[in-house]
Amino acid sequence: MRYQSIDRADDACQRALDAELVEHVCRRAVGADHQVEAITELPWGTYNNAYRVDLRAGPPMVLRIAPERARQYRVEAELMRNEYAVAPYLAGISELVPRIHFADFTHQMIDRDYLLQSFLPGVPAPEAMGQSARPRWASLFHQIGTITRSIHEVAGRAFGPVANARFTSWGAAVVAHFRSVAEDLQDTGHVRDLADEAERLSDVLDEITEPRLLHGDGWTVNFLVDPGSDELTVTGLCDWDRAEWGDPLADWAIQRALLRPGTEREAFWIGYGQPRTVASGIRQEIYRARHLLGLRLDLIRPGRSSGAPTDDEIATNDQEVGEILDRLRST
Repeated sequence: MRYQSIDRADDACQRALDAELVEHVCRRAVGADHQVEAITELPWGTYNNAYRVDLRAGPPMVLRIAPERARQYRVEAELMRNEYAVAPYLAGISELVPRIHFADFTHQMIDRDYLLQSFLPGVPAPEAMGQSARPRWASLFHQIGTITRSIHEVAGRAFGPVANARFTSWGAAVVAHFRSVAEDLQDTGHVRDLADEAERLSDVLDEITEPRLLHGDGWTVNFLVDPGSDELTVTGLCDWDRAEWGDPLADWAIQRALLRPGTEREAFWIGYGQPRTVASGIRQEIYRARHLLGLRLDLIRPGRSSGAPTDDEIATNDQEVGEILDRLRST
């Protein structure tokens, strides 16, 4: 069997596994009747380890292995189990999402969750965008809008992560998220104050009474496209492990689409089926802070592939969060 891994820092969230252990995990996942010919670690993503698994007979598959629980932030706990729970709710876009063939959360073999999925064709959209004329990007954003709308049309019964939707109100779910992030950051300032402000303003958040399915990370990096397509045709959607039931305005796809008006991103709103509106008000301020804190967690993640963050990156993030906090306090 051929095995190829990626060298990572010892403290990396994506901790490498040795060839023998990965092969052992693969054999449990694919079954004794299938012979594994090659296992190749994929460079995509920053959280789970992902491996392409080539079998002697049959199509390639993807083995994804979550970090050990001790390496997960509180707000990211058991994301792979959340992803597993979300899969049935993506029936409307089933042709674009990988099928889960096997999942093992027992920790009998390794102290990490893992699952085996079908291998989707295509390359990450940013890779194809870099080789495509900019006017062609509009087609991609149009497709992302259409897919995002399909996801948002799925309604739930409670708020919060799909695998643990335990909140009867959206405000309670958002406040709990902020408090978990504060614990992750060991924060005694802005983040705890944001949680307090969100709680004070929870009546505005609670105007959202119907939980809708949010992908949580549905932007270009998690869309696969056909590299040979002139129009950047979407072939797959990955990594819905941060999916939750909540307010569509809070979804990462909506927040990203609101940026850079007047560019190719405007096509998102045509696909989504509604005009672009300038999102403002209390809820948008809270959601903006929420996503900034998600970026902060990624900045400080041990062993991140892009290297340690600069003091300026941390300071800028903190300043932007502080400015939002000031505006919330003035309401």
